[in-house]
Amino acid sequence: MADLTTAVEVAAKARLAASTNPSEIDWESLHPSAQFSLKEQALPIVTALHEAGLLQSESRGANASPIRDIEPEAKRSEVLKTASSLISGDRAAVYGDACENFKRIAELWEPILGVNVTATQVGLCLTQLKVARIITAPQHEDSFVDAAGYIALTAEIALNES
Repeated sequence: MADLTTAVEVAAKARLAASTNPSEIDWESLHPSAQFSLKEQALPIVTALHEAGLLQSESRGANASPIRDIEPEAKRSEVLKTASSLISGDRAAVYGDACENFKRIAELWEPILGVNVTATQVGLCLTQLKVARIITAPQHEDSFVDAAGYIALTAEIALNES
């Protein structure tokens, strides 16, 4: 059975490989050393994330200011402000309650991974997905904003789960 780290890594690569339809991904090219069938095991995860809107590329909107063009001292505030705006506004309105969404994702991942998955673990994995993207493309400011958003949502969920 695929482990969660590999599945999330594949999901990150899949997001880059397919902008609209996860079923059209060339799975073997994404993780050639995998000891499992990526299409059978990772496709449901990628599809669930895609359908939840978590893998769709989204514009930050016409009013968003590019983070790289502001003063260095203001960047951290701008990243956090943008993330807060997205998770409390646009994304919350479109995708609903994050805790319920992460629980739904956890329920979808469990039969594939063969282990119990919590909403907090989903948030941590989605954050790590963004970290993997930052390692690959540190100049892509959206990944920093998304990582900040995921970690904020995960903190909220984790503090309420315990």
